[in-house]
Amino acid sequence: MKEIVYDNLNYLYVWITLIEEMNYLTYIRLLKTFHSVQNLYVISKQKNKLNNILVQNNIILSKKLIDQLTSFNLKEFSLKIYNNLINQNIEIIHIEDLRFPKNKFYNMYNKPICLFMYGNTNKLKEKIIYIHKEDFNKYGEYIYGIFIDYINNQKWNSILNIEGFEIDCKHFKRDNYNNIYVVNKNIFSINFTVENYIRKNSNNLYIFVPNNFYEISKNKMYLTELIVSFSNICIIPQAKYDKKMYTKNIVDLFLEQGKNVLVVPGSIYCKYSYFSNYLIKEGAEVILNKNDINKYL
Repeated sequence: MKEIVYDNLNYLYVWITLIEEMNYLTYIRLLKTFHSVQNLYVISKQKNKLNNILVQNNIILSKKLIDQLTSFNLKEFSLKIYNNLINQNIEIIHIEDLRFPKNKFYNMYNKPICLFMYGNTNKLKEKIIYIHKEDFNKYGEYIYGIFIDYINNQKWNSILNIEGFEIDCKHFKRDNYNNIYVVNKNIFSINFTVENYIRKNSNNLYIFVPNNFYEISKNKMYLTELIVSFSNICIIPQAKYDKKMYTKNIVDLFLEQGKNVLVVPGSIYCKYSYFSNYLIKEGAEVILNKNDINKYL
């Protein structure tokens, strides 16, 4: 491998992200010990030296993590993935990059170390609204449509996961709207092609979250935390009782971060509005028309 990669922070953070057992807290501890990612990378090429430094600083890492840190094959593979991302104009925005939105992640436990984005990254500086989309009836779809249209007309951004992306494009024909999509796909594959997941000539921003390592339940929770962290407020047009408690988990995350949850009331006789009305009973902010959004932004 060429020496130049030691000074290429984008490459080094692809390498860091590819280490399966690496998380934010471990990364911070290693950074304090080795002072820079560059130093960590160079020393990781000498396993004995790395182990000695870890012992001297009372840092205990799993054998798997140490093996990955010192793996030459992983370093080579990281370079291939880095080149593939760069060739497809995917921006690598790591925690040392001035564009990295640290302020968005203060309340996240497992904070991201690196973000992979395609499209208009300036959207992260604009107002971002999460509209909870689930199994609506016709009333819920109608309300959802009103809010999504209003948000677009105001030049704000709605944030959705890839399922929301597919639903909007299929049913609402809104693929040209001001959207931010959190896309959970295996970007750490040599065969990954960004064009499979984007709409060309759009003003959208796509945030790619690698799905290589987390088990499904943890990965879904991490995605939800990211969406909540990027959002200014949450709007719930309609929500029924959910045994899996997905809607409740989202609401709890917004409230934990001190963000407003706005709920549209529905008929007390409609099962699709049961949880919406329950949230209002528990003290959620009531939203009666699209203009009510303004006072919460």
